[in-house]
Amino acid sequence: MKRYPGGARDPATQARIAADPRLPGGARPPDHGLVPGAPPHDHHHEDAAYPGSDANLSPVYGPAGRDDDQQWAMMAYLGLIFFAFVPPLAVYLVKRSESPFIRYHAAQALNLWITVFCYSLSFLTNGEVKAAV
Repeated sequence: MKRYPGGARDPATQARIAADPRLPGGARPPDHGLVPGAPPHDHHHEDAAYPGSDANLSPVYGPAGRDDDQQWAMMAYLGLIFFAFVPPLAVYLVKRSESPFIRYHAAQALNLWITVFCYSLSFLTNGEVKAAV
């Protein structure tokens, strides 16, 4: 497809853009510096936040809030060591409507337990298969 200057595809489209009343003084929209054969300018990421910037400091679950919320979240993780999935599940079911912070960390603790359980199960199964062979 043939390209015309200014990014328009044909002279009729260029005339329609030039006559657009929404553009001040009939000015054409910028062509963003498109040069045939050159890579396009990445204007979508000019102001994007990158790792380590202040814009990435707001977590999905919101601010931690009270110290009580942090203690409940910690209990969900530490309970895994002694009682498997029961403490994080209890914390999730009891406190999920009170704080998004607690709900997030209790769910993460449950995900951690599920992951560890699946790995343990696969190691046990692998060991039994190798022992039988």
